[in-house]
Amino acid sequence: MKLLLNIAFMIFSKLFYLMTFIVLPLFGQQHEIPQKEFDIRSTPGTIEVSRGGSGSIILAIARSKSYQRSEAQLGTGSSLPQGISLVYEKALGVAHETKVTIVVSDQAAAGDFNLILNCTMHHKTKGVVVRVKII
Repeated sequence: MKLLLNIAFMIFSKLFYLMTFIVLPLFGQQHEIPQKEFDIRSTPGTIEVSRGGSGSIILAIARSKSYQRSEAQLGTGSSLPQGISLVYEKALGVAHETKVTIVVSDQAAAGDFNLILNCTMHHKTKGVVVRVKII
């Protein structure tokens, strides 16, 4: 079952990339590729996770032509609330997207939190805010 979920997630992430960076720009709904440097986005931008559970998001990195082969280092730009941890599928590399799993312990406080996830390439860091609701 877990293998099937991983396969389904991999297919979804590839379709997301294909739609975002290839198909939609052909129909006028542009995911703008930066002229310089890079941009980072999260899908979804808000996630709800139960205590003792986990949830996943996709971080997509849009790269300018000069950054296409640059190694990206992913991390957090904010301290994590107690009881929350992040697991990056690929925290270092040339990937254009990666899965980030948000793991919430049983002892985590319920509430809404803003996490800043960032990407660093060539000594430049950019971030995205992900809203996490713990229930």
